[in-house]
Amino acid sequence: MHSLETAAKFGAKPNGSARAQDYSHRPIIRMSNTFIEPGESTFEELVKGIDLGIYLKGGQHGHVCSERGQFTCHAGEAYMIRNGEISEHLRDVSVAGMTLETLMNIDAISNDFEMKAPGTCGKGSQGMYVDNGGPHVRVKELVVGGRA
Repeated sequence: MHSLETAAKFGAKPNGSARAQDYSHRPIIRMSNTFIEPGESTFEELVKGIDLGIYLKGGQHGHVCSERGQFTCHAGEAYMIRNGEISEHLRDVSVAGMTLETLMNIDAISNDFEMKAPGTCGKGSQGMYVDNGGPHVRVKELVVGGRA
């Protein structure tokens, strides 16, 4: 991702990756919307293949440290999965991990795809509208914290 300035420094082609919150802010390099392409499994098939796990639904807020490749995210809702069935509700659940490791740990993707109302992504004291949504993904291993 480059702005006109960084493209010139690196001898690369600019690709329009600098955006500003509004006219009073300097444009900074930032991602636009990124999504995972739907897979071939149904949501029920994803859940059925889990003996013990946690179903995270929606997100409230998160943080990415792109320099280290780390992320944290607080789930909107969470439920235990036991023997392939969604069971009790959990409270205050967050996940954390290394972005590339987590992507490598995806072992199934559902064929559904749902978009939600836009949220805001903050960087450099600026907030930009971003959409959120996509298919359900099943991750083999992830650090999870919360309360029952």
